[in-house]
Amino acid sequence: MVRIQIANQTGTAEALLNDTVAARDFARRLPCTLVAVPVEDGYEAVTAKGCYDPMESVDHFASGDLVWSGGKLLFCAMERAVRRPGGIMVIGHMKAGGASWQKLMGEKLSLAVIHETSRKGE
Repeated sequence: MVRIQIANQTGTAEALLNDTVAARDFARRLPCTLVAVPVEDGYEAVTAKGCYDPMESVDHFASGDLVWSGGKLLFCAMERAVRRPGGIMVIGHMKAGGASWQKLMGEKLSLAVIHETSRKGE
């Protein structure tokens, strides 16, 4: 399990990444800086496209999910069904509690791995 920190000048939030091909590919690209802008169902940031396993694509996502697809990372604010599920990966979930992660969006965000549990040591 990989735990990441999302931070800007106002505060920090944490997320746990899933153990999937897409999440591992995303984690290896960290640390990085992104700018999240509001979209219909949350906040979106432009990223690298990345690789994924088509068998791990989803047909829905929930509030707090991190969804990576087509070079965009979506910080989901609401649950939603996906019209065309191919290539849409839920790579993790924002941790609940503390300051609302939505307050961090719209500014430059620093993403970094803060803890990684090896599969052997879990």
